Amino acid sequence: MIIETIRYLILGGTYLGLALGSLPGLNMNRATIALVGATYLVLLGRVIALDFV
Repeated sequence: MIIETIRYLILGGTYLGLALGSLPGLNMNRATIALVGATYLVLLGRVIALDFV
């Protein structure tokens, strides 16, 4: 249950950052935001790296 909530927060933050073009207070562009979001999901164990291939 908590893992699912964290996953949705990561996805929401990633989509928000992509929509805004950057996240306030962070020096990240859209590509970096997408990479960080995908990395967090892989580390969380909910997305297998082979799903992207």
